[in-house]
Amino acid sequence: MIGDDEVYDDYFKFGTEIGAVDYKDTETKTGEKCRVVDCIVPTYGVEYKAVMTDSGKIYLSLNVGGEGDKLYTNDSEYTEKNVPETVEE
Repeated sequence: MIGDDEVYDDYFKFGTEIGAVDYKDTETKTGEKCRVVDCIVPTYGVEYKAVMTDSGKIYLSLNVGGEGDKLYTNDSEYTEKNVPETVEE
């Protein structure tokens, strides 16, 4: 996994198991094929957006209780604060 703290462990896994999860296959603005996953658990104030590329890179923006997004990634060279932008269909 890509997270190593309680926020990731408690809320990403929790949201995935009981939340409303939706996904679409698209590509990043730089042209890399990817899958975008959105999850929300409104009763607990948990939501996340994940961008998973065909090359194996994962970018996860997790928001718990409206405290702002925290970005997790396995891309050691990525310096942005948000998940990569994707092409809108």
